[in-house]
Amino acid sequence: MFYSPSDLTAYLACEHLTQLEFAVAGGEIVKPRVEDPQAELIRRKGEEHERAYLPQLLASVRDVVTIELADRDGGGWDWERGARETEDAIRAGREVIYQESGVESCNRSVAPAIKCKNWTDASRPDRFP
Repeated sequence: MFYSPSDLTAYLACEHLTQLEFAVAGGEIVKPRVEDPQAELIRRKGEEHERAYLPQLLASVRDVVTIELADRDGGGWDWERGARETEDAIRAGREVIYQESGVESCNRSVAPAIKCKNWTDASRPDRFP
């Protein structure tokens, strides 16, 4: 089982919500679809920002690595490969790590860009949980 920052925030806000999310993940119940025009606007604006942000990074930063989370076989999301590639990029001291965002088929969230420019060999993590 993996927990996203959003999962932990939801748990702190409402333990019952976490129980409902577990039930959805286990196939016990179906998550209701609620149309929320304000949430849709926020999602759309976030996607527009991400589409504009990567070209800005590529134009202004010399060392950008892009990590795509999509399964290369087209069958979903490859979280393990994404984690491995992110760890490798951090260990290599890459300046900016840009992770694909907009994953809609699950409840995970990612930080779209991790700026690592000021890391030194002494401050880089030796191990990852």
